[in-house]
Amino acid sequence: MTWRTPLRHSVSRPTPPATALVLCALGLEYQAIRLYLCELETRVHQMGTRYEVGRIKGTPWLVAIALTGPGNVGTAALAERSVAAFKPAVLIFSGVAGALKDDLCLGDVVVATRIDAYHGGRATEDFRARPVTWPVSHRLEQVARHTALSGSWTSLLPEEEQIPAPAVHLSPIAAGEVVVASRNSAVYRYLELHYNDAVAIEMESAGLANAAHLNDALPTLVVRGISDMADSRKSSADRSGWQHRAARNAAAFTLSLISSLNPLEFESAAQRTVSDHSQVPALSGTGTPQVQRKELKVDPRCTNFLPRDVALMGRTDEVESIVEAPGSRTPDVLVIDAVAGMAGVGKTALAVHTAYRLMPSYPDAQFFIDLHGFTAGQPPIDPKEALGVLLRMLGFSADELPQELDARSYFWRSQVARMRSVLILDNALNTAQVAPLLPGTPTCRVLITSRRRMTGLDNSRSLSLSCLSQQESVRLIERIVGENRIASDRRSAEEIVELCGRLPLALHIAGSRLREHGGWSLSFFKEKLKAAHSTTAALRAEEKGLAASINLSYSGLPNNCKKMFRHLGLHDGPIFSAMSAAALVGTSLEDADNQLETLFSHSLLEESTDGRYHFHDLLREYAKEMTKRLDSRQDREHSIKRLTSAYIERSTAANSILDPHRPSSRSTSNPDYTNTFISDRDEAMAWFESERLNLLAVVRQAAEQHLDEDLIKLTDSVSAFLNIRGYAPNAVEIHRLARAAAHATHDSRGEMISAENLGTALWEIGDFSSARQEFDIALDLAKDLRDEPATARLLDRIGFTLERTGEYSTAVSCLSESLYMRRKVGDRYGEAKTLNSLGAVHWRLQEYAAAMECFKKALGIRRDISDRYGEVRTLSNIGFTLAQTREFHHAHDYLNEALDLATRLDDRQILSTVYNNLGYLKCLTGSHEEGVKFSEQGLSFARQAGSMYQEARALDALARNYWGEGLPEKALTFFRQARDIFDRLGVPEGREVQREIQRLEHQGLGK
Repeated sequence: MTWRTPLRHSVSRPTPPATALVLCALGLEYQAIRLYLCELETRVHQMGTRYEVGRIKGTPWLVAIALTGPGNVGTAALAERSVAAFKPAVLIFSGVAGALKDDLCLGDVVVATRIDAYHGGRATEDFRARPVTWPVSHRLEQVARHTALSGSWTSLLPEEEQIPAPAVHLSPIAAGEVVVASRNSAVYRYLELHYNDAVAIEMESAGLANAAHLNDALPTLVVRGISDMADSRKSSADRSGWQHRAARNAAAFTLSLISSLNPLEFESAAQRTVSDHSQVPALSGTGTPQVQRKELKVDPRCTNFLPRDVALMGRTDEVESIVEAPGSRTPDVLVIDAVAGMAGVGKTALAVHTAYRLMPSYPDAQFFIDLHGFTAGQPPIDPKEALGVLLRMLGFSADELPQELDARSYFWRSQVARMRSVLILDNALNTAQVAPLLPGTPTCRVLITSRRRMTGLDNSRSLSLSCLSQQESVRLIERIVGENRIASDRRSAEEIVELCGRLPLALHIAGSRLREHGGWSLSFFKEKLKAAHSTTAALRAEEKGLAASINLSYSGLPNNCKKMFRHLGLHDGPIFSAMSAAALVGTSLEDADNQLETLFSHSLLEESTDGRYHFHDLLREYAKEMTKRLDSRQDREHSIKRLTSAYIERSTAANSILDPHRPSSRSTSNPDYTNTFISDRDEAMAWFESERLNLLAVVRQAAEQHLDEDLIKLTDSVSAFLNIRGYAPNAVEIHRLARAAAHATHDSRGEMISAENLGTALWEIGDFSSARQEFDIALDLAKDLRDEPATARLLDRIGFTLERTGEYSTAVSCLSESLYMRRKVGDRYGEAKTLNSLGAVHWRLQEYAAAMECFKKALGIRRDISDRYGEVRTLSNIGFTLAQTREFHHAHDYLNEALDLATRLDDRQILSTVYNNLGYLKCLTGSHEEGVKFSEQGLSFARQAGSMYQEARALDALARNYWGEGLPEKALTFFRQARDIFDRLGVPEGREVQREIQRLEHQGLGK
């Protein structure tokens, strides 16, 4: 789980990094905090105390966590040491406690307003209490009250536990040195007598408060989840899992509270904070590799994603009806305003302007996304893809997003639940498209624009936008060309706006044309507009004005810009740059850039980001129509051919960095190309990610245009990227197009390449049967072509597929033949790959010594040739083999090394494998809590990558760890899910999991 900080508009300087120190007494309390952190690193104090330091995603906060053990004395000593080492801005204790009052419920959260150390006193003839009372930080207490009142912290809890939400109590807590498990005990009666306003009891807070007092009254807070009622039922509550649940509730509240803090409000403490937690005094790294994700590319303070605001002409009543709507100031439900109207009427401008008006009330974030509901040549954005775009605005990378639509929608709602934000869903198709994108809390405000009226949305209000009045339209033109010019011939100005249909888009285009030609009189421009108007007789009346404005603006362009405008309409991708524009018209990058600027200045293009542009939907339609009417079919085909060739050149260069050991399947379209535009792997991945939708659009166009050879080249050049990032549906789609094209044109080599790529994509998602069919087709073609390297490569792929489906003897035969051929031709990269596959078969046969021999040889070769993708897979295999031979320490080392490398490579497929292997390892060693964590990570990455096989392994590992934790019913649920997937894949793991299910059912469970 990750957070975004509610950011204050008034902050003008960079937010400093700050450290929060969180201490816990019990392992389950520590794990509850740890699960919410990312970029964890282990640090060791010079005296041996171990810490982990991580980030709260999307905030400036670092969190250092440590385990104190039970008791106030140990807590005081460790807190004092930790404060000296980290110099934190805030100090918080998070854990569980027993309830002293009957109005508290199990799972409730208690935030201490005072800490009573109740063991102090003097014993004479009777006992006279000498209580020591420690106040908590007033500032933190106020933040805690706000967090409790908002209720947003509960969004971090599992959905089924949010209703009813755990209560939060801000009250005193008693801290002593004994566990109270009876209401009849002397300690309980003593507390009732001397500390009767304390609502909970625990054993560490007094030590914590003392340490804070000795450190200049460091801001300190205690957060406790109620795990028992401090009575004879304590053991029963513990067995029922209330300790785990209470610890999780306390952790969720703690991390939500920290994420809402502004480090600038703790500046005196933050100035003492070590900004780079890898340089904490008196601490050193353990050498154990940990997950280290890349820094966010989005500054967490930069959360305004709105297009630039424009001054609206008119629309005052419409804007005020949204801003000042009854109940919108303090809504108790999500407020949705749906703006409908024809194309060009100004829906987007109204929504953006209104969003800027709403910013003071919703200052934390402003989101904007074009859903392309009515964009010519481009399908509407899928809701899951749209959620990915929105979550990337919050700084999440693609590999952190849930794969399933429902899970991603819930993840989005949980992130914005605590943010006062505005969301514009522009150009929506229908309610089905927008429903998954809607936030769930009234802290957000939603504006939807569409050519259709949105019906079926709860709590939505509809606003129909009509054309401007004549007076407003004239004033809009006047704003563009100047008051004096309009005053000289107002009658012509009125006719001009009527010819434009009083549509804002048409008026802007017409005004830009007039501004460019300062010598034109209004009457002259009116006649030109009339002439353009007469060419649109076939259009509906409301479209004529817009068409006339576009035609007139287009006619005034230089010829090269006219051609650029038309040919941009041939590009089905959502965004284009100077590179794609230059390819479309066959010009230089510099000329293309200048032409794009000209089109932008004439209001014929809209700017997406620096140097990248897109069409308004209507302008795209007109560009497509114009190129069909004015350009020959041959010119259009050549344009698409050049565009496809440009993408082949650049994607081949990027692919040579991502997959340097695989020989290029075909020469590139331009033998003189260089890859100077991409220098390293990060740049290659970034380029592919930014161009992915464009690449897919160009692939589809190449298929439609029967550019078969180019289609094969382009799909081959993007295959590695799509596999690494887990875009399995995209990969299967485009490789099927390529293989069909190659087969239809009798291109044996092209079909071999495409069949292999298609088989690989199918293998990655776990469709081993279909993958085997494609590999068999490719192998037959490779043998016909007498291509020994390809034959060896395909034998390896078939052998590895047979290993998955349990056909081990045939797998050994294929792999042995592949190994012989690869050694014969000196293919060391291929030799290592086949050795790795052969080792996997030996592993399946429980021939662990033979498996290790193959893996060690493969690892040596892969390190020699710097095959990092291969190295991480072999490291994972070695670690998993060592786990089976019960060499757990070495297994842990290898798997952590694999995890570190996989994280740096950002490869979702192997990340799912490594996390799953760690989940199994933790199960074998009895560390089931950690095993659950690793398996959940494996499940997340498997679903992101679309790998059904690894998804099933993750479910199996989860089941085994839950069984080990004493939760057999939960284990049975996950076992059944794993079995169903394994059975669908036709792999032998299904039979093994079924045996475990039968064992549990034999115990009377699940029947």
